[in-house]
Amino acid sequence: MYLDDYNGVLLTYSSNPDCYWNEALNNRKSIREDQKSYFCPSLRPSGSNHDTFTTYGAFIAAVALPAAYSANTGGASGTNWNRVDRELGSTPFIGCCARANNNAGFYSMQIAAGSPGGFTNVHNNRGNLAYSDGHAGSSTPQEFRETMRKVWKDDAKVIYYRDAADGFKVIN
Repeated sequence: MYLDDYNGVLLTYSSNPDCYWNEALNNRKSIREDQKSYFCPSLRPSGSNHDTFTTYGAFIAAVALPAAYSANTGGASGTNWNRVDRELGSTPFIGCCARANNNAGFYSMQIAAGSPGGFTNVHNNRGNLAYSDGHAGSSTPQEFRETMRKVWKDDAKVIYYRDAADGFKVIN
């Protein structure tokens, strides 16, 4: 999947069981599961409320990306992708994200201790990531740590992830 595959539009499953986030913003009709949208079926939670938290986790400034990338508008925070260091084509913007009990991740990717959701190695010790330069790939937790250290420009930054078997832990 590339950013330009769908005319620059990437539709995501919601953190709300009844509608997509863009539907809430635009007050439009829901998008069906069989339409083109992205989600990780390996992270799909079980239960009647199956649409909750089925999105890939987004990398949001000051949560997983440096605060310098923030698009804080005073009421909500996010990432201003025009501020992302273009020399770092490996800056991730979404990826496989899980929270407690290996349910699908929250809408944001987090990298600090005690976070509710973070990068997960749900695919044979790898997790999928999409990057700001338009490419996608899979990473081991150690590769994810190195990617995030480059983004933060801090070779010693401690990075956490949600291990598919053992829960939230630091990447050694």
